[in-house]
This record gives sequence, C-alpha cells and structure tokens, in this order.
Amino acid sequence: MIENALIAIGFVMALDGAVECPESESYCILDTEIPAEVLAEQLQGLDETYWVEGNTLFAAARRESESVFFCCAVQTSMRRAGDSDYWYVAVEVPRISEAILDIFPIPFDLPGRRQPFQPLEYWGPDAPPRVDRNPVTEIHVTDQAIDSESLNAIRQISIYEPPELAGSENHPVVFLADGQGTGVFAAIAQSLIEACRIEPVLLVGLWHGNVEGEHYPGNASDPRSHDYLWGVDGGHFEQYEAFFLNDVMPLVERRYNASDEPSRRALFGNSSGGAWALSTGLRNPETFGTIAAASTVWRRSINAAPPTEGPRYIFTTGLLDQRAQTALDDIMTGFAETGADHESRTLVAGHSPLVAYRAFADLLLSEFPAAEDAGCGPDE
Repeated sequence: MIENALIAIGFVMALDGAVECPESESYCILDTEIPAEVLAEQLQGLDETYWVEGNTLFAAARRESESVFFCCAVQTSMRRAGDSDYWYVAVEVPRISEAILDIFPIPFDLPGRRQPFQPLEYWGPDAPPRVDRNPVTEIHVTDQAIDSESLNAIRQISIYEPPELAGSENHPVVFLADGQGTGVFAAIAQSLIEACRIEPVLLVGLWHGNVEGEHYPGNASDPRSHDYLWGVDGGHFEQYEAFFLNDVMPLVERRYNASDEPSRRALFGNSSGGAWALSTGLRNPETFGTIAAASTVWRRSINAAPPTEGPRYIFTTGLLDQRAQTALDDIMTGFAETGADHESRTLVAGHSPLVAYRAFADLLLSEFPAAEDAGCGPDE
C-alpha cells in the first residue's frame, strides 16, 4: 500500500551513484566501508535506521536480499557489509541542517519484519517545519467513477469533504493529480483545518488511467504520463483536459458545492502531476486562481500555452533533484518577461514525497488561510 501511494505521487528511482565528492550543490555517495557489527549496533534490532555526522547522512538496513536500493530524496544502490544481511549507504549532503530527507530502503516488505514499515524522515534543525499528517478527526475520502465521453472510458475521482463544510456553499477547492493518493493530502488539509491555519477546503483527486500496451518516447512510457504530459501523445492530453473540465468540474460544483470562482480554485500536482497542473493552468488561465507544481521534470509542460496574467504559479523543487532543477530553469525562462505572476522555491531535498507534502501545505496556507474570526488564530 505504501509503495502504491509513493508511485501515485510520482517518485522516480535511479540506481546510480558517485564515489567521489567534488564541491557541488547536489549530494554524493561516499566510498565508505562500515563493518557489519557497527551496523548491527546502530540498528539495535530495528530493520532500518539512520544517523547524521557532520554533513553526512548514514543509513543502515537489515535485508535478506541480493540487492537493496535507497530511496527517495537520495536514490542509489546500498552496499552490503561483507556477506551479512546488513546494508548501508553514506551520503554527503550540502546544507544538511536545512535538509528534508526520507530514508526508504527497498525492498521494504520483508518476511519476519521486526516493526511496521514507515519511511523514516530526517528534517534538519534549519529545515522548513514538518508537515502534520496526523489529524485528530477521522478522514473521509470517497471514490466515484465517471463514465467519460471525452475519454471513452470510466475514470475514478476521489473526494475529500471536511466535516466543517457541511451545509455551506462556495467551497474552495483544490484539484489534485494522482487521485490514488488523495488520502495523505486530505490528512494534511484536515490537520491544518483543525489547527485553524486554513479554512475548510474541498479536495478532488483525479486518478490517472491504466492504459496498457502503450509506449511513448523517453520517460513517458507509463499510463500516468499518457494523461498528464502535454505533447507526449498527440491529442490525448486535450481529451483528458476535456474530461476534467466537462465531466469532473461540473459534477463537484453540482454535488459538493465547489466554487466556480477562479480565485477559489487551485490545481496541484507532483512530478508528472505537476506538469499536468502547469499545462492545464496555462491552457485555462481564466478558470483557476492558483497553480502549484512540485518536482516537475517534464520540461515541455511550459509549451502547452504562453503564460498570461491572471493565475498565480508556484513551483517547488528539491536542490538534490537535478532533473527537476533543469526543468525549472526552462520553465522560468518561459515565464520571463511575460507579466505572469510566478514564484519558485527550492528545498534541500530530492525527488521525494516530502517535497510534495510541504508544497501542498504551503499552497493551502497561502491561498486559503483561516479567517481572522475563525475562533483561533493561525500559528506564528
């Protein structure tokens, strides 16, 4: 289930690494030998752990496997300690005190696991605040199938409607790519609502399709890309856009009282989902007030339509995510001298779900803050 959630929000794994550490703003893998007995002592009976010394993150895992891969902010192979079941990696990270890193040795679903698996997280003392994903109130996300004429297929959407919205109208709404992962974003939203940081917000998650047997150039070889990447499959992005605009939006306005005011609508996506949010916003500037994209790596998304004044565009990437950094450079070039409202933020992080969580929370806080008379003020 965790693996499916990660795939849904767009993590990418690359099995390569460096053995030298030249001066760089990105991470590098240290060629360090760590004996099995040292790893056993660090693990203390756990299946995975990490520790930090200076600018270096060390991670260790117990795995009965022939290979172990390290994900997701840093993506590389782990090294085996002799012929033991202990694996490790040592990563030098610039500005590690500001870093947001997840520790995710793969495989994680192992027989005889000693504790329930949850990816470990390192948030440096100077990093942005952790994103609360543990609300008090139970989260209710409902799924709904839509028989779309635009796609000639049945597609799923997920709806999160916080209890505080009951009986009200003109709900602010965020449309999310990768609706399969709506639950974690609902938890973030509900936590912020409970803390009186934001007003109650409706979330609508659009599931990507499952088109089998299709092949596209480069990295666009999956069903998710089929729906989300403008220009990868002539005409299909436009069909998916029609499904969104003509099927999904009228339904949630009619059934869930979602606002029809652009200033009360936002788009959000991560990785390929971020490319979808950007391209959809560029093509429909009169429809949405804010477009937020995290870790976007599809450089051609900026070519979907010229940026225009109207919406606010927010981009968040990880310093350690070189593909997203390169794509962001191209996107910022596309926005240059257009007059369109845009901003970018770089976290000391990689191509990681943690970037998406932080970017999503920041979107809600900036665009839908709680009213001053909400009963409790937002935290400073």
